[in-house]
Amino acid sequence: MLFRNNHFATKHFSIGSEMSGGVRNVTMTDCVLGDPSNARRQLQVDPTPKSSAATWAGIHLKAERGRGGYIKEINLLNLDVVGPVSDPIFISMFYSDARPQTNATATPAFSQLTVANVMVRDAQPGKAGWAGSLVGLPEAKITDIELRNVTVKGGSPGSQAWDCSAVASGTAAGVTPPLPAGCFGP
Repeated sequence: MLFRNNHFATKHFSIGSEMSGGVRNVTMTDCVLGDPSNARRQLQVDPTPKSSAATWAGIHLKAERGRGGYIKEINLLNLDVVGPVSDPIFISMFYSDARPQTNATATPAFSQLTVANVMVRDAQPGKAGWAGSLVGLPEAKITDIELRNVTVKGGSPGSQAWDCSAVASGTAAGVTPPLPAGCFGP
Protein backbone atom coordinates (compact mmCIF):
# COMPACT_ATOMS: atom_id res chain seq x y z
CA MET A 1 0.00 0.00 0.00
CA LEU A 2 1.35 3.43 -0.90
CA PHE A 3 0.42 6.82 0.57
CA ARG A 4 2.12 9.65 -1.33
CA ASN A 5 1.74 13.44 -1.26
CA ASN A 6 -1.09 13.48 1.27
CA HIS A 7 -1.94 15.84 4.12
CA PHE A 8 -3.50 14.08 7.12
CA ALA A 9 -5.01 16.72 9.41
CA THR A 10 -5.16 14.53 12.51
CA LYS A 11 -1.38 14.06 12.87
CA HIS A 12 -1.80 10.37 13.51
CA PHE A 13 -0.42 7.46 11.51
CA SER A 14 -1.11 4.19 13.28
CA ILE A 15 -0.79 0.49 12.57
CA GLY A 16 -1.91 -2.01 15.12
CA SER A 17 -2.83 -2.40 18.72
CA GLU A 18 -5.66 -4.94 18.75
CA MET A 19 -4.50 -7.00 15.78
CA SER A 20 -3.71 -10.67 15.53
CA GLY A 21 -2.99 -10.90 11.80
CA GLY A 22 -0.33 -8.81 10.17
CA VAL A 23 0.46 -5.68 8.19
CA ARG A 24 3.26 -5.56 5.66
CA ASN A 25 4.50 -3.65 2.65
CA VAL A 26 3.23 -0.16 3.53
CA THR A 27 5.00 2.98 2.33
CA MET A 28 4.08 6.51 3.33
CA THR A 29 6.17 9.16 1.59
CA ASP A 30 6.14 12.91 1.07
CA CYS A 31 3.22 13.46 3.45
CA VAL A 32 2.27 15.96 6.14
CA LEU A 33 0.77 14.67 9.37
CA GLY A 34 -1.13 17.31 11.26
CA ASP A 35 -2.70 20.71 11.21
CA PRO A 36 -1.28 22.86 14.00
CA SER A 37 -4.23 25.26 14.06
CA ASN A 38 -6.77 22.44 14.58
CA ALA A 39 -4.60 20.71 17.18
CA ARG A 40 -4.11 23.89 19.20
CA ARG A 41 -7.86 24.61 19.14
CA GLN A 42 -8.57 21.09 20.44
CA LEU A 43 -5.88 21.49 23.11
CA GLN A 44 -7.62 24.64 24.36
CA VAL A 45 -10.98 22.85 24.49
CA ASP A 46 -9.72 19.70 26.24
CA PRO A 47 -6.17 19.99 27.64
CA THR A 48 -6.34 16.44 29.06
CA PRO A 49 -7.33 14.13 26.22
CA LYS A 50 -9.11 10.95 27.26
CA SER A 51 -9.01 8.92 24.04
CA SER A 52 -6.22 7.74 21.79
CA ALA A 53 -7.65 9.87 18.98
CA ALA A 54 -6.95 12.96 21.07
CA THR A 55 -3.40 12.20 22.20
CA TRP A 56 -1.84 14.26 19.43
CA ALA A 57 0.23 11.31 18.35
CA GLY A 58 2.61 11.21 15.45
CA ILE A 59 3.69 7.80 14.18
CA HIS A 60 2.45 4.71 16.05
CA LEU A 61 3.26 1.07 15.29
CA LYS A 62 1.90 -0.99 18.16
CA ALA A 63 1.08 -4.53 19.24
CA GLU A 64 0.95 -6.51 22.43
CA ARG A 65 1.54 -9.91 23.97
CA GLY A 66 -1.31 -12.36 23.71
CA ARG A 67 -2.48 -11.14 20.32
CA GLY A 68 0.38 -12.01 17.99
CA GLY A 69 0.55 -10.57 14.50
CA TYR A 70 3.37 -8.87 12.66
CA ILE A 71 4.29 -5.44 11.37
CA LYS A 72 7.00 -5.58 8.73
CA GLU A 73 8.25 -3.92 5.56
CA ILE A 74 7.02 -0.49 6.68
CA ASN A 75 8.66 2.57 5.09
CA LEU A 76 7.90 6.01 6.54
CA LEU A 77 9.80 8.48 4.38
CA ASN A 78 9.94 12.26 3.95
CA LEU A 79 7.28 13.06 6.54
CA ASP A 80 6.57 16.40 8.19
CA VAL A 81 4.79 15.93 11.53
CA VAL A 82 3.38 19.23 12.76
CA GLY A 83 2.11 19.65 16.26
CA PRO A 84 1.62 19.92 19.00
CA VAL A 85 2.43 16.22 19.26
CA SER A 86 2.73 14.47 22.63
CA ASP A 87 3.80 11.02 21.37
CA PRO A 88 5.98 11.75 18.33
CA ILE A 89 7.28 8.28 17.36
CA PHE A 90 5.97 5.20 19.14
CA ILE A 91 7.04 1.74 17.97
CA SER A 92 6.14 -0.77 20.65
CA MET A 93 5.24 -4.42 21.12
CA PHE A 94 4.39 -3.70 24.74
CA TYR A 95 1.41 -1.49 23.97
CA SER A 96 -0.82 -2.58 26.83
CA ASP A 97 -1.24 -5.42 29.25
CA ALA A 98 -4.58 -4.17 30.54
CA ARG A 99 -6.70 -5.82 27.82
CA PRO A 100 -7.51 -9.53 27.84
CA GLN A 101 -5.24 -11.70 25.72
CA THR A 102 -6.89 -13.55 22.85
CA ASN A 103 -4.10 -16.14 22.69
CA ALA A 104 -1.68 -16.40 25.60
CA THR A 105 1.03 -17.94 23.39
CA ALA A 106 0.77 -15.38 20.56
CA THR A 107 3.73 -13.03 20.31
CA PRO A 108 3.93 -10.09 17.89
CA ALA A 109 6.87 -9.55 15.51
CA PHE A 110 8.23 -6.25 14.14
CA SER A 111 10.87 -6.22 11.40
CA GLN A 112 12.11 -4.30 8.38
CA LEU A 113 10.98 -0.87 9.57
CA THR A 114 12.41 2.31 8.04
CA VAL A 115 11.80 5.82 9.36
CA ALA A 116 13.77 8.30 7.25
CA ASN A 117 13.76 12.03 6.64
CA VAL A 118 11.12 12.71 9.29
CA MET A 119 10.73 16.08 11.01
CA VAL A 120 8.55 16.41 14.12
CA ARG A 121 8.10 20.15 14.62
CA ASP A 122 6.31 20.69 17.91
CA ALA A 123 6.78 17.80 20.33
CA GLN A 124 5.20 18.40 23.72
CA PRO A 125 6.09 16.59 26.92
CA GLY A 126 3.81 13.56 26.71
CA LYS A 127 3.16 10.55 28.88
CA ALA A 128 6.82 9.91 29.58
CA GLY A 129 8.44 12.95 27.99
CA TRP A 130 10.22 10.99 25.28
CA ALA A 131 10.96 11.90 21.69
CA GLY A 132 10.38 8.35 20.61
CA SER A 133 9.95 4.82 21.82
CA LEU A 134 11.41 1.66 20.32
CA VAL A 135 10.23 -1.18 22.55
CA GLY A 136 10.23 -4.86 21.70
CA LEU A 137 9.59 -7.79 23.97
CA PRO A 138 12.37 -9.84 25.61
CA GLU A 139 11.09 -12.92 23.78
CA ALA A 140 10.47 -11.07 20.48
CA LYS A 141 12.86 -8.21 19.88
CA ILE A 142 12.41 -5.67 17.10
CA THR A 143 14.69 -6.55 14.18
CA ASP A 144 16.06 -4.63 11.22
CA ILE A 145 14.92 -1.11 12.06
CA GLU A 146 16.50 1.92 10.40
CA LEU A 147 16.20 5.51 11.58
CA ARG A 148 17.83 8.04 9.28
CA ASN A 149 17.59 11.84 9.45
CA VAL A 150 14.88 11.87 12.11
CA THR A 151 14.49 15.09 14.11
CA VAL A 152 12.13 15.69 17.02
CA LYS A 153 11.95 19.36 18.03
CA GLY A 154 10.16 20.87 21.00
CA GLY A 155 9.47 20.01 24.60
CA SER A 156 11.37 21.27 27.58
CA PRO A 157 15.16 20.91 27.62
CA GLY A 158 16.14 17.39 28.63
CA SER A 159 12.61 16.01 28.33
CA GLN A 160 12.96 14.65 24.83
CA ALA A 161 14.93 11.42 25.10
CA TRP A 162 14.34 8.05 23.47
CA ASP A 163 12.97 4.97 25.22
CA CYS A 164 14.73 1.97 23.73
CA SER A 165 14.58 -1.67 24.83
CA ALA A 166 14.53 -5.16 23.28
CA VAL A 167 15.72 -4.03 19.84
CA ALA A 168 17.90 -6.78 18.34
CA SER A 169 19.19 -5.04 15.24
CA GLY A 170 19.07 -1.72 13.51
CA THR A 171 20.90 1.38 12.37
CA ALA A 172 20.58 5.05 13.19
CA ALA A 173 22.15 8.08 11.51
CA GLY A 174 21.27 11.73 11.90
CA VAL A 175 18.78 11.18 14.74
CA THR A 176 18.07 14.19 16.99
CA PRO A 177 17.93 13.81 19.91
CA PRO A 178 20.26 10.83 19.58
CA LEU A 179 19.28 7.31 20.54
CA PRO A 180 20.78 6.03 23.79
CA ALA A 181 24.01 4.07 23.58
CA GLY A 182 23.38 0.36 23.15
CA CYS A 183 19.86 0.81 21.76
CA PHE A 184 20.45 -1.87 19.12
CA GLY A 185 21.85 -5.07 20.47
CA PRO A 186 21.22 -8.31 22.29
